[in-house]
Amino acid sequence: MAKKRRKSKEEAGYEFKEPEFDEKEYLKKEVRDTKTLFVTFGYALLMAFASFGLTFVDVALAALLGIIGIVFLRHIYPLIGVDTSLLEKKQWGSNIIMYLFTWLLVWILLCNPPISDFAKPTIKRDGIYFGGPGNWTKLNDTNEIDYTMNVSINATIVDNVEVDEKTIIIIIREKEGDEFIEKERSPMNRIGKNKYAYVVSDLKQRPYEYTISAEDVNNLETSLSGNFYVY
Repeated sequence: MAKKRRKSKEEAGYEFKEPEFDEKEYLKKEVRDTKTLFVTFGYALLMAFASFGLTFVDVALAALLGIIGIVFLRHIYPLIGVDTSLLEKKQWGSNIIMYLFTWLLVWILLCNPPISDFAKPTIKRDGIYFGGPGNWTKLNDTNEIDYTMNVSINATIVDNVEVDEKTIIIIIREKEGDEFIEKERSPMNRIGKNKYAYVVSDLKQRPYEYTISAEDVNNLETSLSGNFYVY
């Protein structure tokens, strides 16, 4: 049966022809794709530096600028002689993804050490302890601080560069009447890697407030406040 079918095709003059390869059109497409690739990359770099400059004013505005930059891609390509109507949807998608990743990566690199530093130190509250040396109890909802005890305020302080330990200060305020009056101001003591503590003594039966502040080596400052009550 197969032999008959093959024979009938040969008798009918059937002949398979390969589609013609248009080398000129192929080269044009390759040149066009290469142009858009380099222009997309260069444009993304330009927008990353623009976003970096705007970061000093407003981070949200800097991010918005980079995202809006996608819209102007179609206006950039004609400047280098690329007919955007010849670009396929798949290629548009690839160019947009390349732009976004390049812009975001370069912007992030510019905003971080060793080039620059926008991040303030982070202060994490490790808890309040009461008692004395060798017999500390963490303050929680089921216990309370007696005025005869000492209080230890503990915190973890970290930074993406380095914290300037001389700037780690704690201020203790106690309530007198309707106001909180500063009781003491002192550097905190380092008790481990990135761990700091300060012990308050001579307490009275009243509310207390505290504020921990710290700066990194680039003078970026942050603070953390809290309170406790002594019975």
